[in-house]
Amino acid sequence: MHRLIVIWLGKMLLWATRLRGGGSALPGLVVEKIAPSFLENCPDHFDMTVLVAGTNGKTTTTKMMRSVLESDGRQVVTNAAGSNMPRGIISAIIARMDWQGNLQADLGLFEIDEGFVGHVAKGLEPRAITVLNLLRDQLDRYGELNRTAQLIADALPHAETAILNADDPLVAELGENAAHSIYFGADEHIRSQVPHDGALHQADIHQADATGDVREMESEETDTLVRVRSAEAGESGQHLELDVAGDAWSVDLQMAGVFNAYNAAAAATLGYTLQVPGETAAKALESVAPAFGRSERIQIGEKQVTLLLVKNPAGFNQIIDTYLSGSSSSPGGSGIPTLISINDNYADGRDVSWLWDVNIEKLAGTGEFITSGIRGYDMALRLHYAEIASQTELEPEVALETLLERIPEGGEGYIVPTYTAMLQLRKLLSKYASLPEAGE
Repeated sequence: MHRLIVIWLGKMLLWATRLRGGGSALPGLVVEKIAPSFLENCPDHFDMTVLVAGTNGKTTTTKMMRSVLESDGRQVVTNAAGSNMPRGIISAIIARMDWQGNLQADLGLFEIDEGFVGHVAKGLEPRAITVLNLLRDQLDRYGELNRTAQLIADALPHAETAILNADDPLVAELGENAAHSIYFGADEHIRSQVPHDGALHQADIHQADATGDVREMESEETDTLVRVRSAEAGESGQHLELDVAGDAWSVDLQMAGVFNAYNAAAAATLGYTLQVPGETAAKALESVAPAFGRSERIQIGEKQVTLLLVKNPAGFNQIIDTYLSGSSSSPGGSGIPTLISINDNYADGRDVSWLWDVNIEKLAGTGEFITSGIRGYDMALRLHYAEIASQTELEPEVALETLLERIPEGGEGYIVPTYTAMLQLRKLLSKYASLPEAGE
């Protein structure tokens, strides 16, 4: 089929799905079916493309990178709506094309699911692939984790540069497969706070290699272009000191958590690599608000609710340490009402036994808990075994109403949902407050 006809069809489908409030990836799915080589022809339209992969942090890091690049005058197209499979990327590209097939952007920046990174990299021939981390997702074990690493390793030869996390051993080793590698990381006192799968199995900061053996992390052996020197928690974010190729950057980030410090380091690495001036890039990082559902703060009258998306043990543990545990470094504190909503739809992961790998015991004595979602009782059981009382309200509407009732005027509460639960609850929250669409 003629390429221009394919673009017209995609644009009409995009218009139709927006009218009915449907999925943003549908046009890309149709185009992918009728024109399988669509992505392979896209490099002619871009000056360059950049891909972002990793278990956790893709959406937030992509948003940071977009801000850095646009601050330097780049016209960026990105799959900001969150669909990180080829169909989502195709939809994003078509949305920025005119009816003559001309792309209204010069740089493509796309987060990509690890299972599709090879296919997309082969088609787009990216200037850079950034890999943030490789962590066990739901029931994936070390064998599956190394299979994921191999999928990314196979994609790296299609990229000019690999931007890699030096502090994740599996990611750092991927540099052996790249034509050129650049690394980012953090000083030891920050690195020690990063959850790795070895830590989930009481092995401190270890990681399993392909044989199943546990290895110490020794990122100091890897030369890093960007290093996080300090990360000091603030009221609603953190102050970062970054060493960027010997230059000192100070960044007041709007997002808390050591994982976001790493995300900022990845974005700074891309900015430096693409010659964005340091002061410009640092200010751009400061302007980035939390991404859709990820530490997103919502004001409802005099009450504030923060959405904290979870999908695996490592991310949940970071949220506990950063927000829920009531530690001195937490911007929250004890006694804050919290709704934990767990679904088991395809996008969440069908098996929720990963909840037993989360350090729920840290939540003892810190607040009031409500559980909800399709697997709300599973979450309640996990809390029960940690000797933490909770109230279960399976219906999202009732659960949200209960949470809001428990938040005092001028107070705050947390919602800790899996992906589809987040979408449900965010839609309900839109009845109480005006919320931006995904990607805004």
